[in-house]
Amino acid sequence: MIFKKLKLFLKDNSYSKSKEKRISVFCGSAFGNLPIFKETAEELGKYCAHNNITVVCGGGRFGMMAALIRSTLDNGGNVIAISARDVWKVEANPDFVTPQTGELYDYLIPKYKKQLSFIMADNLLKRQKLLVESADVYCVLPGSRGTLFEFLQTIVEKSMTNSNKKIILIDPKNMGFWNPLLEQFKTAFKYGFAKDDSSKLFYIFDEIKKISTIEKK
Repeated sequence: MIFKKLKLFLKDNSYSKSKEKRISVFCGSAFGNLPIFKETAEELGKYCAHNNITVVCGGGRFGMMAALIRSTLDNGGNVIAISARDVWKVEANPDFVTPQTGELYDYLIPKYKKQLSFIMADNLLKRQKLLVESADVYCVLPGSRGTLFEFLQTIVEKSMTNSNKKIILIDPKNMGFWNPLLEQFKTAFKYGFAKDDSSKLFYIFDEIKKISTIEKK
């Protein structure tokens, strides 16, 4: 039923030609086990809305991604949600839907149809391509395998193309969430598998508001 509703809001790729400010956000489809994770996603949504930055994200219905979408729209911002048919099939499983999450788009579509654009890619790889092409700034919040995949693809592309696109890792309250990954980059450099430790390819901020500083660089 929800997919039938979404067909009314599916967009073509003409959105990619826009000159509006956009940020692609990669984050988890779970909330994690600390309140700070959800709070960070909500804070990013509020920041983007108040600074006229359109949020582009994976269109997930759960976890931090859902919190980001809700917060952006609730604060008057715009969202381009890009999902994939294979992801949608998995999330349609009743095991994914809880009283706390419900059907996110059942709520969002009627209320925010002017602020929300929804794109359904054929598969995960095509979704990732759209996410990468849609913005010049990427923001990575805590997450797991999918988030890491998205982040690593962006830094590989940047290192191979000398792209000017900005990549930001958010480490809430300097909790060290990304420390093991950063150590792995250093290890790869130490043993001669990289020309550097990759840290020059991205920024690490402990607060959402620091995103504004990259506009001056």
